[in-house]
Formats: sequence, C-alpha cells, structure tokens
Amino acid sequence: MVDTPRKLPALGWTHVLNSWRRRLIHPKYVAPLLGLMATSGIIALRGLGALQVWELHTFDWMMNHRLAEQPDDRIVIIGIDEQDIASFQTAAISDELLADVIEAVKVQNPTVIGMDLFRNVRRDDGYDRLQKIFEETPNIIGIEKVVDDEALAAVTGNPVLVENNQVAASDLIVDIDGRVRRGFLFPSAAGDRILEGLAFRVSLEYLESHDIAPNPNSEVLELGYARLPPFEANSGGYSQADAGGYQLVMNWRANLSFQTFSASDVLSGNVPPGMLQDKIVLIGSLQSGDADVFFTPYSKRKGRVGLLPSHGIEIHASLASQIISTAFGQRPVIKVLPQHVEMGLIAAFSGLGINLYRAGRNDFQRLKLFGFCLFGAVSVSYMALMVSGWWFPVVPVSLSLVAA
Repeated sequence: MVDTPRKLPALGWTHVLNSWRRRLIHPKYVAPLLGLMATSGIIALRGLGALQVWELHTFDWMMNHRLAEQPDDRIVIIGIDEQDIASFQTAAISDELLADVIEAVKVQNPTVIGMDLFRNVRRDDGYDRLQKIFEETPNIIGIEKVVDDEALAAVTGNPVLVENNQVAASDLIVDIDGRVRRGFLFPSAAGDRILEGLAFRVSLEYLESHDIAPNPNSEVLELGYARLPPFEANSGGYSQADAGGYQLVMNWRANLSFQTFSASDVLSGNVPPGMLQDKIVLIGSLQSGDADVFFTPYSKRKGRVGLLPSHGIEIHASLASQIISTAFGQRPVIKVLPQHVEMGLIAAFSGLGINLYRAGRNDFQRLKLFGFCLFGAVSVSYMALMVSGWWFPVVPVSLSLVAA
C-alpha cells in the first residue's frame, strides 16, 4: 500500500492567496479602485493648493484668448502721466493741478467723478481751493485705504469728503502669484463704518442715475439683472484664499483700454464737447514711476517679453465696467460650481479615463482618444467661461482623466 502524500500547509495558504489575488486584480475590481485612487489624489492635491497656480494661469489663458469686445464708453479715465508732470514742472500731482483738472471736468457734467488720489494732507498752496471744490461738488468720490496690513498701512481720506460721506476704499487684492483677479465691493463687511470699494461706489452712483439700486430684500447682493454672490475661500480654482470683505472674481474685458485723456488734454480743451457728459470719470495717476501698479491676467501679452503692469485706476475702471455691464444684463458674472459637483466631475473624468484606456487597441489609439477628450474638456470650459461666466475646474478634471 502506497501512502498518499500530505499537502503542505504552506501550499494551501499559497493557493488561497493566489485565489484572492486573481479576484482582486479582476478588471471589475481594479477599475473602481484606480478611479477612487485618482479621484482622491486629485482632490487632495487641490485641497492642499498644489493645483491653484495652474488653475489661475489657465483662467488667465482663457481670458487672454476671449473674443474682441468694444471698449466701455461709459467710463473715461483722466490719467495724469509723466508728460503732464514735466509740462507743469511739478514733482508730483499738486493740489493746484488737481483742482484745475476737476474744474475742467465738471464743466461737462459727468454723472460721477472718482478720484483715485489721496488728498488727506496739504501739498501746496492749492489745497484750500481744492477743499472748496470738494465742498461744492456732491458727485465727486475720493479714496482712503481701509485695510491696514503689513504690506501697506491704512490711509485716511480727505476730511471734507469724509464728512460728506464722499469717500470709498482704494484697496485692491493680489493673488499668491502677484496678479489681481478679484475686486472688492466692500473691503470690510463688518464694523461701524463700512466703505464701498471705489469701483463699486462709482457704479452705484451711475446706476442710481438709471433708476437701478440694490435689492434690500435679497440675501445675496442683487443689482438690476446682476446677482453678485460673495467670493469664498475655495471658489473656482482658489484654495484657502483670503475671502475677507465682499469680493468678486473679475470678468475682465478682452482689453483693458478705456477712453483716456491726459491732464494736458483736459486743460488745453482737447477733450471733445460732451465726451464726459453723463459718464463715470476716473481721475488718477498713469505715471510710469508710480507705485500704484499691479499685474493682471493681461500682463503677459503675446509678442512681449516680461510682464506689462496696469495702473490702479485702470483696474478700478475694469471692475466698474463689469459691475454696470452685469447690472444692465450685458455681461455675466463669474460663477463657480458647488464643491460636491466639482468633485463629481473629477470622479466622472477618472472613470472616463479608465474606459478610454480600455477602448484603445494600442497606445497610439489611446493617445488620440485622450487628446480628443482633453481638447473637448478645455473647449467646453473656455466656452462656458466666455459665454455664461461659468468657471469649470479644467485642470483637476484634465489631470483626473489621465491619472487613473
């Protein structure tokens, strides 16, 4: 009689492990696991802010490639530049020069005059005359800096304008890469004294002349056709951004150009009659050596080396143009998807990536499928942003497509 050899315990365990391994690596288990890993990884990276700069620069790229638009002729900039300073033989914008410019602008009866210049202390002998002009001009809005931070201290407004409630905040907010993409409606939304941002204040004055005022019964700011929800820390491509005050993501025009005249143009009569009538007139500095310059999505321009800055007065004009255009129903406000919807999109594209890989018979075919879908995702995101103002998470969606 021959003894039957006994099965070694180790071989039994090996059989069990191999059996489970075959089950786990079955495509119907692997695909969901890979999709979950890709989705979780992309969401985690996004939550940590690792994708923020990529998403913001993609936003800039789409803004830079939008269709041409006509300049907003409701806003005119009076920019005091280097030639004005040289012509009037002054080291800075004097009180006397500013008084002359304001008086010449008033002759054409603009709806509102926004002055993006600090005048809280005397500069020269024209100060008393300037104070009197402020007292006699109810439609002029001056500025003060509200936010007191490490970068720039707060600056008080002109005492006459403060007393008459004719001041607004000049504060601008800069993103982590040094560009301006958001604007303040209110730099501070709490406290005894709440000031509107300069762009918002002059927009309110202009819209009031067209019988448009904020809806007092709305939980979210409503202004004519515009519904302006406040910016949140994780809105769009942002991650844990500073959402203080009441902010708005700026829907930039295709160019930052506005009808602009110098102080010399105004004082020499080179501004056509009626050019300023019933419009928003913004007076500010366009000096090349001025510290009031910022980078925007349009700072990197085709054919130019380096970044081209914009002056603060141009950014205030851009935000004012956006607000009044949105209130009249002419342009959309930038809108973002709820976070759970964005997460769902990331998960869906992870699943799509797995199915595309399976559908491709070879690597070249897979590459074409992925390229087609990436092109489609970018195109849809671009059209959604340009046409209706929806900012889709194109970077995390694209990464999730290829990650799984």
